[in-house]
Amino acid sequence: MTPLWLIIHHTATDRDTTTFSSVKNYHISKGWGDIGYHWFITTSRAYQGRSEDVRGAHCIAGGMNFKSLGICLTGNFQVQQPMQWQLDRLEKLVRDLQAKYNIPNSNILGHREVDNASTVCCGDNLIPLVKKLRGGNMDSQIIKNSDAWIGILTYLEITKDSPTLDDAKNVVAGIKARANDMEKQKGQWEAKYNSAKDTISTLEAQLLEADKAEKACQTALNEAERNLKEARGQIAGMIEQRENLASDLAELKAKRSYDELLRIRRYFVAKYK
Repeated sequence: MTPLWLIIHHTATDRDTTTFSSVKNYHISKGWGDIGYHWFITTSRAYQGRSEDVRGAHCIAGGMNFKSLGICLTGNFQVQQPMQWQLDRLEKLVRDLQAKYNIPNSNILGHREVDNASTVCCGDNLIPLVKKLRGGNMDSQIIKNSDAWIGILTYLEITKDSPTLDDAKNVVAGIKARANDMEKQKGQWEAKYNSAKDTISTLEAQLLEADKAEKACQTALNEAERNLKEARGQIAGMIEQRENLASDLAELKAKRSYDELLRIRRYFVAKYK
């Protein structure tokens, strides 16, 4: 594990009687295998707990166990004051660890300052030193997104020789302004999307109507073709009838001519007999 953050704790027990071994044994009894912190500062000595390359067991919130070193001071700093020796030793240890792992001031947090950490640790009386080590209050939105904060620091390290907290805040302000612009653009694009969606719905409705009209036209065309076929059949029948009538008429005419000839013949036969 390469630490990116330093998380400061208090034991929430008596400052002067709490020992390294008692806390270590308590943590082992909880099944943690070792003391949960990487460094432990009593009123007279600083102890190394876990190896710095081993993940901690001191801060679940924000996944800090996997990316930070935990430093704990003996004492309940909600009601007690830390000893000056503890404060001096903490400051030196923090600066040494920062130099060793290239951890920026902004990544020094009291346990309570980690997002979603439901605790008062490291106590009201120690948190001022934590803020002093950090160089002032951090923007809460930056703290809540460690990946974004690391990205901002990387940007500042590339673009500035000696980045300050104000530089970081300016970057954050720029990001927020850009986010606001993007939010406005999002609204505009959503309006365009909704308009396009409405247009598509209208076109789909028109297409459905056109499809219905096409089917109606096809039905009418089929009906017309059937009617035409029937009409052609009727015409063919009428033509046949006409031809039959013409034939009958011709026969009738021929018969009348024959009957007339017989009548004339009978007339002359009777006259000249």
